[in-house]
Amino acid sequence: MRRAWWDARQQPVSPPRFVSRRTQSLRSFSKAVAINPWRADYHQVLALVHSRARRWDAAIEALSSAVGFNPRNLEARLLLVRGLLCAWRPPEARAEFQALLGQDPPGRDELKAWFDGCAARSIGR
Repeated sequence: MRRAWWDARQQPVSPPRFVSRRTQSLRSFSKAVAINPWRADYHQVLALVHSRARRWDAAIEALSSAVGFNPRNLEARLLLVRGLLCAWRPPEARAEFQALLGQDPPGRDELKAWFDGCAARSIGR
């Protein structure tokens, strides 16, 4: 019988093999950033690893660096908006979202609807 990866309170728990992959990814990309801190893509991948672990402050820091090095990177800026919302920082998220809209992204109306829904949930909690 296979063991389900749930604890006694029915909260999902990462299987050890995924935890070790995440840890290895974190180590690898932390080293990559240390070797070449000017690569926006290294910061972005590091932020993705942090966000998968719900370490929002670390993800926001890495995404801020990624956006700082490449302000036209719409994906990194959108991830930054998401991280700020998840970290309960809606005013900062709104400012970053306005910067994103200033770059005339594709799917502008869908992005606005997404942000309005997420911001309402963040503020409403």
